[in-house]
Amino acid sequence: MVNEKITESSLSKIAFFDIDGTLVKGQTQVLLIRYLYHNKIIGTKSLLQVLVWYLKYKFFSADIDQRMAKEFYYSLFRGKGISEVNEIIEDYFETYLKGKIYPESAELLEKYRKDGFIIILFSATISPIAEKLSNYFKADLYFATEIEKKKNQYTGNVKGNIFIGTYRNDSINKYLKNRKDIDKISVLSDRASDYELFKLADEAIAVNPNRDLKKLAEENKWEIIKL
Repeated sequence: MVNEKITESSLSKIAFFDIDGTLVKGQTQVLLIRYLYHNKIIGTKSLLQVLVWYLKYKFFSADIDQRMAKEFYYSLFRGKGISEVNEIIEDYFETYLKGKIYPESAELLEKYRKDGFIIILFSATISPIAEKLSNYFKADLYFATEIEKKKNQYTGNVKGNIFIGTYRNDSINKYLKNRKDIDKISVLSDRASDYELFKLADEAIAVNPNRDLKKLAEENKWEIIKL
């Protein structure tokens, strides 16, 4: 769910950046599924099942049944060594994902970093992808769907839940409550479903908003930017 590279410090400004659609054009996990299918790591049945699940998540409900996604991750990661997965993610990043990163993304994050913000990425994507992007953007921390590791291998189990909906909101709220030094929170996302997170923010920014988020942003006088 969460991975930290920092300790508590005097820094008190936090900027939360959604990944999919905000920093990256499209869905990182959909891109991964296509990569896996193209490289014959998964078959047509798995491809269609997972794509259907993501379409349901995107268009219908942020708190849909997670069983199918968890079963897919279990079959994909169970027994694989960390180094093996890292090689897959590295190739996926270079051949599929890197070209989908908005050119302005790194510049936007750097602006917040120079202003003294702790940079936090969050996404429903799996932890190996979130970790790769966190390193690429030099983020301080990320929240994502965490795939369990034991003895240099992945078990395939998801720790907790898929990082969406109520679980996402509760996890970030818990993190914020455990910090005693916050005086400013910024939230940047492209999803209207992140409304509860936007409400936490002193600065809410709708990035590449769809019609629903644009309407919310206009009603709440949030800043709107396009990358």
